Amino acid sequence: MKSIGRRASFWVLGLVACAALAWGLWLDWGTPRAAQSRELALLEALQALPARPEGAPVADPLRFCSDWSGLPTEALDCRTGLALDALTPARTPEEARHWQTELATVRAEIERLTGVAERLEALPDPARQRSLGVLFTLRQRLDGWQQQWQQLADKTPQALGAADYGQLFQLVLDVRGLSYDAGTNRVRRINWHVARLADAQPAVLARAEQLQLARQALPLFAGLLYAALLALGWTTGRWWGLLLMACFAWMTSLSLQVVADAAMRYGEGSGTFSLNPLGNQLTRQMQVIGTSAALLAAAALLAVRLGGVLQWVQRRWWLALAGMLAAMVGGYLLQGPAMGAEMLKLGMSLLAGMLMAAHGRSVYLSSQWSPASLSPARLLRQWRQPNRPGMDPQDLIAHELHRPLVQAAAFGATGMVLAALVFHDLGAVLVTALVALCLLFFVFGARLTLLVVLALGVVAWALAQTDKVQQRVALMLDPLSASVSDFARLVAFTGAAGDGGFGLGRIAWCNPGGVCVPLQSLSDYMPVVLTGLLGWQWAVLHFAAFMALLVLLGRAMLRAHLTGQGPVRLLALVAFFLLVCTGAQTLITFLGNWRWIPLTGIGAPLLSIGLSSMVTPALAFGLVLAVWSAKGEKP
Repeated sequence: MKSIGRRASFWVLGLVACAALAWGLWLDWGTPRAAQSRELALLEALQALPARPEGAPVADPLRFCSDWSGLPTEALDCRTGLALDALTPARTPEEARHWQTELATVRAEIERLTGVAERLEALPDPARQRSLGVLFTLRQRLDGWQQQWQQLADKTPQALGAADYGQLFQLVLDVRGLSYDAGTNRVRRINWHVARLADAQPAVLARAEQLQLARQALPLFAGLLYAALLALGWTTGRWWGLLLMACFAWMTSLSLQVVADAAMRYGEGSGTFSLNPLGNQLTRQMQVIGTSAALLAAAALLAVRLGGVLQWVQRRWWLALAGMLAAMVGGYLLQGPAMGAEMLKLGMSLLAGMLMAAHGRSVYLSSQWSPASLSPARLLRQWRQPNRPGMDPQDLIAHELHRPLVQAAAFGATGMVLAALVFHDLGAVLVTALVALCLLFFVFGARLTLLVVLALGVVAWALAQTDKVQQRVALMLDPLSASVSDFARLVAFTGAAGDGGFGLGRIAWCNPGGVCVPLQSLSDYMPVVLTGLLGWQWAVLHFAAFMALLVLLGRAMLRAHLTGQGPVRLLALVAFFLLVCTGAQTLITFLGNWRWIPLTGIGAPLLSIGLSSMVTPALAFGLVLAVWSAKGEKP
């Protein structure tokens, strides 16, 4: 019998290798070639561009602002040259010399970009054809800059005024591809501006070379990664594990195809996006998917062995609470909203799982035989009362359960308040609130949960009166006239895709007029992009199938909790709540993108770019495999 089993595993693993190879070839077929990217055509021209001479003057708007006024830029509005204390023009006796110096540096920038245009015109076909849009934009801007420069150069030093200074300051910004924020007194680079072609060469060339390398490595990366994941699924969960990893591979491969298409072709035909602002996203998304796959594998292989650590933490609630809050705040402060939101969701799922694993049976029996012991008022009364002989049985039950329940509520409330009011992350708050409501239903039943939902509805109604939420509602109801105009372009994108979608490798990121879908398309608006890629019917089927998978997995984890022993019970519950997070985020994102509810600005799990869309589902799937592979547990 063992030899038959080994022979069957051998054939299955052979099929896994063939499936992974087919996946890599499918990704290669459905993704535009690197040679089709205009960035590689520009690479060919930039390699022949002489490097900027060392020590050559470079147009610097903030330096010009300070030199012209004789004051530090912190004391000025550099757009107008007005001193902030008196709102009067600030000027120095040396203004004429600084004027001529800045005119000379601007002239040098224009001449350098003129050299770039000449090299683009000299490119052989087909590279020249791919760079025609960039060449047209560059020539158009050069003509405008030259005209403005000539008008300013004709000014006599005695006739210079504040308006002339403002024009030259804006011209310096334009030729350098910069934007200025007077509120923060900072200058920011516009990464897709045509002036980036004249920047220091190593950065521009490295980005194009990185894109070419990532596109060439994509089939091999996908084939090896998915072969490893499918093999992991088979060894841990047999056919159910294989199916689960196939679903993970399908979702992430769709993400890779969309991201690769955008990295190659976003901005084609647009005068705004002369360079592709998403050109580095393919490399980043490959790293993100590789990291999430590693987390999945680690959870599947190590979770049961490390279950004792969770059980140790489970007995030290304050340590768990402090660690989770610190991780959430650190994620927001150090890594941004995406990682902070993941830490909040992960912390709530861990806490809910530990609470239900430790006290779930006690809570269930209490709700059946002594529901009065779980009333919120009785639980709060026990906070400062010691355990004493002769206590009322209901008070005794409440005394045993009140600390973990109140502490879990405190963590959820504190985390959501910080996320909403301090970090302004309403999407993460909404997902976490749904997990908290699920926990509340398990502990206190439907009646109290319904009351809390009604209370939250009142809060939501109050929040709906704010300008931000009103904009979201307007965006949902009338995207063509809403003050937030992103959805107007997304509606046009969906309409252009038609019922059948654009198809793989043919996504029209920009229309013939040069208007492109928003830059957030790969994050907040990925369901709309998916609809444009596959068509409406296939996108709905994809959404329904993924939600059905999450429901089935959640049901399997609850059953594993009831029938398992030891750490498996805890891991099953943590996996269940992570699945709730994934399902809630999927539901909110898709319905918001389809304008059935107001948009919240969170990514679609396993589809959108970034770790915030990958960590929670990857850990959930890994824990599911861990539970399935545990002794005595079968899917």
